[in-house]
Amino acid sequence: MRVALAAYDAGRVVRVVGLTNRLLAISGALTPPFILRWLMAKMFAPGAAARSGPGSAAR
Repeated sequence: MRVALAAYDAGRVVRVVGLTNRLLAISGALTPPFILRWLMAKMFAPGAAARSGPGSAAR
């Protein structure tokens, strides 16, 4: 909560907290667009939620 309020006081619109989250947030800017398009197509394809549901890694 402290970090969010400090960001608000500094006038920041977005504040990403945590190293892992920060790396994930900037990875989109570093990844080539064709890879991002391919990944988004896989993630948002019909039936993708059913394939990546709970326990899908154990199959």
